[in-house]
Amino acid sequence: MIRSALTPLPVLVLVATSFLGLAAPALAQTRMPAILTRGAVLQREAWVRIWGWSRPGDPVTIAASWPGGAKVEGVADDEGRFELALETPGAGGPYEIAVSAGTNPTYMIRDVWLGEVWICSGQSNMEWTLGPRVGPGIRDWEEELLTADQPKLRLFNVPNTYSSLPERDCDARWMRCTQETARTFSATAYFFGRELAKHLDCTVALVEADWGGTVCEAWTSPEGLGAFPEFELDLERIALLAEDPGELERTLADAVSRWWEELGAKDVGSGKAQFMSRSLVDDSWRVMPLPAQWEKTDRNLVSYDGIVWFRKSFELDEVADGDHTLELCAIDD
Repeated sequence: MIRSALTPLPVLVLVATSFLGLAAPALAQTRMPAILTRGAVLQREAWVRIWGWSRPGDPVTIAASWPGGAKVEGVADDEGRFELALETPGAGGPYEIAVSAGTNPTYMIRDVWLGEVWICSGQSNMEWTLGPRVGPGIRDWEEELLTADQPKLRLFNVPNTYSSLPERDCDARWMRCTQETARTFSATAYFFGRELAKHLDCTVALVEADWGGTVCEAWTSPEGLGAFPEFELDLERIALLAEDPGELERTLADAVSRWWEELGAKDVGSGKAQFMSRSLVDDSWRVMPLPAQWEKTDRNLVSYDGIVWFRKSFELDEVADGDHTLELCAIDD
C-alpha cells in the first residue's frame, strides 16, 4: 500500500508544430529536402510535388527514369526555391530522379521507389516505439524484432521540433526497415505498414510525424485556428515570434522558469511540509493500492488535476556490498 497527498499543479501549454516547410536562403548548389533524397518513396499513380533550392532565377529541369519517363521544367523564385509536380506510374523501382538547376551539377536522387506513402501522426499511442526508446517497448518486442527485416518497408522519422512557421525540411533520412531501425520506430506504424506491404505487394513508406502529449491546436494551421476568435491573441503572438526566432527561445525559457517558480509556490510538499523527509509522520495520508488506473481510484481523485505525493516504506533482508539502483515502474498521467 502507498500513501498519497495532493497539491495543485500549474499548467504549462507549449504550442508545437512539426512539418515539412520553411523557405531557405539562396544556395550556391542545388539542395533537396531530406524527404526527397536517396531511398525516397513517392506515391504511385499520382502527381507528386518535387521541391528544393538553388539560386534565384535558375531554370530547373526534373527528370525521372521510370518507364515512360517524366520531365518537367520551371524556374526558381526570388528566394531560390522551386517546386514542380511529377506524374508517377504504378508501383516499382528502384529509379532515379535528376534535378538540374542553372549551372549547378545535376542532383541525383537515387534508389527511388513508387508505392504507398502514409503519414503516421498523433500523440503517445503513435509515438510509442517497438523496442525501448519512447517507453519500454511493446510486449515481446525482442521476438517481433526477429522478423523486422522488411525489404518492402521504408521508414522516415520527422524529429520533434517546434517552430512559429511551417517548415519545408527537417533533419531526418530514409531508412530501410531492419531490426535496428524498426526497434526505435513507431510500433503502431510498423505493424500497419508490415501488413499493408504484405497485402499490396509493393513498397510502403511510413513517415512518422508524432509527438506525445501535444494538443490539436499545435497541428492546426493559422488559417484553421483563425476561424476561432479565442485564438486571436495566440496567433498575434506567434506572428510576432516568427519575425524574431530568438524571441521564441527567450519566451519559452521565461515561460518554463515561471512555471517552475509557480510550481514551487503551490506545491505544499516541496515547501515547509517537506513530504520527502524520512521523519515525516504520514499517518493521516490516504492509502492507495498500486498498481492501479487513476480513473478507478477514489472518486474524489478521478477529476483531480495536480500533484500527488506517494510514500512507501519497505525492508531489505539482505543487501550485497556495492552500489544499487531502485527502479520505478512506468508512471503515466
